Amino acid sequence: HSIKGAAGSKKTRVWKNLKQIVAAERSMAWKPDDVTYGSIDAPPSFKPAKKYSDLSGLPALYTDPETKLRYTTPEEYSRIRVMPSDVVTGCLALRKATAIVP
Repeated sequence: HSIKGAAGSKKTRVWKNLKQIVAAERSMAWKPDDVTYGSIDAPPSFKPAKKYSDLSGLPALYTDPETKLRYTTPEEYSRIRVMPSDVVTGCLALRKATAIVP
Protein backbone atom coordinates (compact mmCIF):
# COMPACT_ATOMS: atom_id res chain seq x y z
CA HIS A 1 0.00 0.00 0.00
CA SER A 2 1.14 3.45 -0.76
CA ILE A 3 1.23 6.25 1.81
CA LYS A 4 -0.57 8.63 -0.57
CA GLY A 5 -3.67 6.47 -0.87
CA ALA A 6 -7.25 7.66 -0.60
CA ALA A 7 -6.71 8.92 2.94
CA GLY A 8 -3.61 10.90 2.00
CA SER A 9 -5.40 12.96 -0.64
CA LYS A 10 -8.42 13.98 1.46
CA LYS A 11 -8.94 17.70 1.78
CA THR A 12 -10.27 19.03 5.03
CA ARG A 13 -13.10 21.50 4.69
CA VAL A 14 -12.67 24.78 6.50
CA TRP A 15 -15.94 26.18 7.82
CA LYS A 16 -16.43 29.91 8.25
CA ASN A 17 -18.94 31.56 10.53
CA LEU A 18 -21.18 34.42 9.38
CA LYS A 19 -18.91 37.08 10.87
CA GLN A 20 -15.96 35.80 8.82
CA ILE A 21 -18.04 35.63 5.64
CA VAL A 22 -19.31 39.21 6.04
CA ALA A 23 -15.78 40.46 6.78
CA ALA A 24 -14.48 38.75 3.63
CA GLU A 25 -17.31 40.26 1.57
CA ARG A 26 -16.50 43.77 2.77
CA SER A 27 -12.88 43.42 1.68
CA MET A 28 -13.86 42.51 -1.90
CA ALA A 29 -14.88 44.93 -4.63
CA TRP A 30 -18.57 44.44 -5.43
CA LYS A 31 -20.84 46.06 -7.96
CA PRO A 32 -23.86 47.89 -6.51
CA ASP A 33 -26.30 45.31 -7.92
CA ASP A 34 -24.40 42.21 -6.67
CA VAL A 35 -26.13 40.11 -4.02
CA THR A 36 -24.19 39.57 -0.79
CA TYR A 37 -25.09 38.31 2.69
CA GLY A 38 -25.42 41.90 3.86
CA SER A 39 -27.73 42.97 1.05
CA ILE A 40 -30.29 40.17 1.30
CA ASP A 41 -33.65 41.35 2.66
CA ALA A 42 -35.76 38.59 4.16
CA PRO A 43 -39.52 38.77 3.78
CA PRO A 44 -41.58 39.22 6.94
CA SER A 45 -42.45 36.08 8.85
CA PHE A 46 -45.91 34.56 8.54
CA LYS A 47 -45.75 33.36 12.14
CA PRO A 48 -47.12 35.74 14.76
CA ALA A 49 -44.55 37.23 17.10
CA LYS A 50 -44.19 35.52 20.47
CA LYS A 51 -45.26 37.53 23.48
CA TYR A 52 -43.27 37.45 26.70
CA SER A 53 -44.03 38.59 30.23
CA ASP A 54 -42.81 42.09 31.05
CA LEU A 55 -41.80 40.98 34.54
CA SER A 56 -40.35 37.48 34.23
CA GLY A 57 -39.55 37.10 30.53
CA LEU A 58 -41.50 33.83 30.31
CA PRO A 59 -43.98 33.26 27.47
CA ALA A 60 -47.05 35.33 28.34
CA LEU A 61 -50.61 34.23 27.71
CA TYR A 62 -52.34 37.19 29.34
CA THR A 63 -52.38 41.00 29.11
CA ASP A 64 -53.61 43.34 31.82
CA PRO A 65 -56.37 45.45 30.20
CA GLU A 66 -55.65 48.50 32.33
CA THR A 67 -51.85 48.77 32.10
CA LYS A 68 -51.30 46.74 28.89
CA LEU A 69 -48.50 44.79 30.61
CA ARG A 70 -48.14 41.12 29.75
CA TYR A 71 -47.99 38.49 32.50
CA THR A 72 -47.78 34.73 32.95
CA THR A 73 -49.00 33.85 36.43
CA PRO A 74 -51.55 35.21 38.90
CA GLU A 75 -48.67 36.29 41.14
CA GLU A 76 -47.33 38.52 38.37
CA TYR A 77 -50.81 39.94 37.82
CA SER A 78 -51.12 40.86 41.51
CA ARG A 79 -47.69 42.49 41.35
CA ILE A 80 -48.71 44.50 38.24
CA ARG A 81 -51.84 45.78 39.97
CA VAL A 82 -49.79 47.45 42.77
CA MET A 83 -47.06 48.89 40.54
CA PRO A 84 -46.80 52.70 40.36
CA SER A 85 -47.70 54.27 37.02
CA ASP A 86 -44.16 55.51 36.33
CA VAL A 87 -42.80 51.95 36.65
CA VAL A 88 -45.54 50.68 34.31
CA THR A 89 -44.64 53.40 31.81
CA GLY A 90 -40.97 52.39 32.06
CA CYS A 91 -41.81 48.72 31.42
CA LEU A 92 -43.87 49.67 28.37
CA ALA A 93 -41.06 51.91 27.13
CA LEU A 94 -38.61 49.01 27.39
CA ARG A 95 -40.95 46.96 25.18
CA LYS A 96 -41.34 50.00 22.89
CA ALA A 97 -45.10 49.96 23.40
CA THR A 98 -47.30 53.01 23.63
CA ALA A 99 -47.87 54.03 27.21
CA ILE A 100 -51.64 54.13 27.72
CA VAL A 101 -51.83 54.48 31.49
CA PRO A 102 -54.55 56.60 33.09
